[in-house]
Amino acid sequence: MNPSRSKEVSQSVLNGSIRDIAADWTPRNSTIQNTFSKTGIHPGMEGTGITRIDALLGNMPASHITYNFEYLWEHATGFDHLPFRITISHKAFTQLITTLRQPLVLTRK
Repeated sequence: MNPSRSKEVSQSVLNGSIRDIAADWTPRNSTIQNTFSKTGIHPGMEGTGITRIDALLGNMPASHITYNFEYLWEHATGFDHLPFRITISHKAFTQLITTLRQPLVLTRK
């Protein structure tokens, strides 16, 4: 499923409720790598029978913990799909957060 060809996914990306992780990791002024080719996988592939049908979608926290995104060209030999791998960092969820509290007020009747 190409996220840009789905009305629901496109709208969700536009309104910020989900993130297209591959798009986030694609350099500006570059096209997002297609991930399917019935004739074999190669960088920059375009044309008939070639599309981006593999996508990684996540919410905002998932986007923030994505530390790396890469296409695995060496694992695509002989296949019609281009695999990708992400690395995530959990540090964002292990930070110390200090909050102020109001004192507990007891009332007597």
